[in-house]
Amino acid sequence: MTSARVRIAIVSAAALVFAFASLAVVETVSAEDAPAVAQTIDLPTALQLAGARNLEIQIARERLRLAEAAQHSARARFFPWLAAGAAYNRHSGRIQNVEGEVIDVDKQSYSGGAGVHLQLDVGATYFSALSAHQLVRAAASSIDTERNDTILSAANAYLDLLAAAVSLRVREEAERISRTYQDELHRAVGVGVAFRGDELRVRVLTEQSRIAVLEAEDQRRVAAARLSDLLHLDASVDLHPRDGDLATLTLVDADQPLESLVARAVASRPELQQAAAAVAAAREAKDAAVYGPLIPSIGALASVGGIGGSPDGRPDHGGASQDYAAGINWRIGPGGLLDPAPINAARARLRTEELIEQRQKDRIVREVVEAQSRVRSLAGQLEASRRLLSDSEEGFRLSRERKDFQVGMVLETVQAEEDLVRARENGLRTIVEWNKAQYALDHAIGGPGPR
Repeated sequence: MTSARVRIAIVSAAALVFAFASLAVVETVSAEDAPAVAQTIDLPTALQLAGARNLEIQIARERLRLAEAAQHSARARFFPWLAAGAAYNRHSGRIQNVEGEVIDVDKQSYSGGAGVHLQLDVGATYFSALSAHQLVRAAASSIDTERNDTILSAANAYLDLLAAAVSLRVREEAERISRTYQDELHRAVGVGVAFRGDELRVRVLTEQSRIAVLEAEDQRRVAAARLSDLLHLDASVDLHPRDGDLATLTLVDADQPLESLVARAVASRPELQQAAAAVAAAREAKDAAVYGPLIPSIGALASVGGIGGSPDGRPDHGGASQDYAAGINWRIGPGGLLDPAPINAARARLRTEELIEQRQKDRIVREVVEAQSRVRSLAGQLEASRRLLSDSEEGFRLSRERKDFQVGMVLETVQAEEDLVRARENGLRTIVEWNKAQYALDHAIGGPGPR
């Protein structure tokens, strides 16, 4: 009986150590076991897929193309446009001549040629081009913003899957140990060397472990589905994390002075660059409203061609024809000089963008402070969880030794096993939370971390 318990204790310890150190890599699952196809994924692959397949990033790219097209159109307004064509006109009946006399006329005329037209609202065109340039900068920064947000979301989703998978493995090992112990006690009760109540206690623990396994499997499957959704993968694919990914990552040294991290964030975060570009675009729009009406519009026309006609329908009397015209003008009234509404609207928009920029800066500073505090706190928690795990393993070992020498009680060993399982789960979750906090701090200061 004692040797059997020793074997159980050795297997228990080995299984729990294996559960905490690694994950099972599932390459395929039979149709009888699960309807979904299992596939292994690692953190770098998840981050790469997130950057390549994310719809928000693709939308941001299309918005950049839209802003670039608007900038091209704004610049094109500085250049004249060409026109070419031909016309035919015929008149029959009464018409008034230049002296005012009404006469009967039957005539026709035809013309053809090409012309160059220029109508340039100098102020509006100039400031529109400057504003469009800033909007292109803002759109480009929005791509970096979406990419950074997606990388953080993908990292968190993968780490959630990793935590769920390792937790499942730990609980499966706990159930197997408890069931083995239960079978051993059942045999001992049968030969009259163990107490029936001890067997029932262990049976309760086994059933609780089974329920915990089912809950952990559900959490793992949900985490896999969420990661698949984020990466836009086939929903039938059941993702499993790669073996060996459970290790502490250090992307940012959290012991750096807070002022240094904040300065880096302010200089690097694309959200602030996007907000600054939006402020610059609003400032150009305000200048356009204030100073644009003071600058006159320029108009010019040059056309070269020919014209001909006759009163009797014959195509004769043709000849060359040239027309030239130029002028400048100011617009007075709505939309031009002496109209305060566009100026007030542009100033309000500028102030709004400045407030948004300040709000973004305040939020980023808060994120840096929170992320640094989180990392520092988890550093202490990692040390505490290691000590807790060491003490739990030692307590479990001592309880086994007492049981083997018939000094302890079954309940004591059961409690020690539960403490060890909780310590291992707490340790793995602390590692996962540490890695999440590292990615959050890396994101807060603008990166880059491992991509």
